[in-house]
Amino acid sequence: FLGTTQINAQDFFVLEWGEDIPVAATDFDDNRPKIALNDAGEPVIIWGKNTGPIYTSVGTSEGFTTPVQLNPEGTTTYNADWTGPEVAGANGEMYAVFQMEPQNTMGVHIVHSSDGGLTWSDTIRVDLLDYSLEQARYPNIAVTEEGQPMVGFMKFEGNWIEPHYVVSTSSDFGMTFNSDVNASNALVPGEACDCCMGELVASPTRNVMLFRNNDDNIREMYAVSSADGGQTFDQNWAVDLTETYSNTCFSSGPDGFVAGDKLYVAFRGHVEAGIRAHFSVSDVNNGVLEMHEMVDNNVAQNIKQTAVRIAGDANVRAVVWEEYVSLDHDIIAALEWGDGFQWRDTVNTNLSGQQINPDIIFDGTAFHITYTDKDLDQVMYRKGVLATGVNVAGLAEESAELQWNGQELIWNETGTWNLRIVNLNGQLVHKETTSKQRIDLSFLSTGIYGVQVWNTSGQMMSLKINK
Repeated sequence: FLGTTQINAQDFFVLEWGEDIPVAATDFDDNRPKIALNDAGEPVIIWGKNTGPIYTSVGTSEGFTTPVQLNPEGTTTYNADWTGPEVAGANGEMYAVFQMEPQNTMGVHIVHSSDGGLTWSDTIRVDLLDYSLEQARYPNIAVTEEGQPMVGFMKFEGNWIEPHYVVSTSSDFGMTFNSDVNASNALVPGEACDCCMGELVASPTRNVMLFRNNDDNIREMYAVSSADGGQTFDQNWAVDLTETYSNTCFSSGPDGFVAGDKLYVAFRGHVEAGIRAHFSVSDVNNGVLEMHEMVDNNVAQNIKQTAVRIAGDANVRAVVWEEYVSLDHDIIAALEWGDGFQWRDTVNTNLSGQQINPDIIFDGTAFHITYTDKDLDQVMYRKGVLATGVNVAGLAEESAELQWNGQELIWNETGTWNLRIVNLNGQLVHKETTSKQRIDLSFLSTGIYGVQVWNTSGQMMSLKINK
């Protein structure tokens, strides 16, 4: 990370948006973009084209570079709007992985960059499979602190049966790879959901394979972890309490990262409220799920949330997802810093047509987001700089939007609002979600408080009150 967020209990976070920028011309297509950061903090974005090529572009101070094709000329790759290449980097090294076509013979390949994603190596085969007996697809990648790649992929036995995730490691910067080791069905009942991408997460203590499992059509998210650099995977646990049931595959996997001793995961789950973005926190060392919640349930039941991604650090997290009703699709971002998700906003500025498949990464001070704009037929990029709200002492005592009569808080705006009250020490004393415009706060003890009221569109009102 380029920086580290410092959190005070009274802080309220928002994102200050930069421009919504096209990454490349429409000629390069827009399948399922993914994003990483190079050591200079520049976004490196990778995506696919329907006819088979995959491209990458670097966001420099002069704009995004002309896209570079990563697969050799004359070859094709397996990519679509729900699956495709992945990119990651650390310690000056960047890697991209992808599935070559035809899938039953060409296998998983990797390319390597040591100049921040501007130029890339020739392709190197990752898997060591006998394709008369086994098959591979859905590669994903993590990079250790030392810059060494780890590649996870789904492996099938026989004729595309018994899907499970495996991990193959390298100690020579991706020049060669060790034999794969099982990272899913050896420990978890059932089998990997055979059309859902997994996510491999590297950390100094434990490396984690995240995937959607399928145990008799219960399709929940699991974590399987390794304490020896991916040589063996010895610990597993569910990071998902939704008991999502589906007799068909819906092509939506998990995303996550490790910060300190916590594993943060975001994913799509099916619950009574509908198809929703979910968030969970686990202790990565002992494999214990500590918290699971919906990211934002203050939406109508006919609104669906999918393609859920997460980034952040130990102090603050952002989740992005695709939110849709019928053919109206938008990209939504929400922030969380220890007391639930308290701010959300629409990422895309073009509200026509469909905006789908977001991805996100954090540099310590800003979140970098990419997504597909199907209306424009382009990959898009937008940066949101993390900004904090003022502390209680700095809040105004009068407001044209909020009124305080000594017992009640009053505002004129209609709709659903979130209310948060902190004391002078920044400690949370009350929160609620309400459609009322007059809130009785007579229960508060005598003292000075900071009040923050905001809606799902990101509109916020603040006031200092004396009870």
